[in-house]
Amino acid sequence: MILLNWIDSIAPRLRFNFSAVQLFDAIVAGIERQQQRRALARLDDHLLADIGRNRADVAAECDKPFWRD
Repeated sequence: MILLNWIDSIAPRLRFNFSAVQLFDAIVAGIERQQQRRALARLDDHLLADIGRNRADVAAECDKPFWRD
């Protein structure tokens, strides 16, 4: 809670237009995205073919940083 209050208190001075809730949501979304990419990487070739993907597609997706869609 202290961290959230600190972020809210310095945000106006840093000229960022976000709230602590938006920051938290972005962090959670990034974590979920990484978990989904790891699960995708664990799929075998047969399952990837079923969803219309291949190893190259998976590698390209898994190479993205967690904050990118």
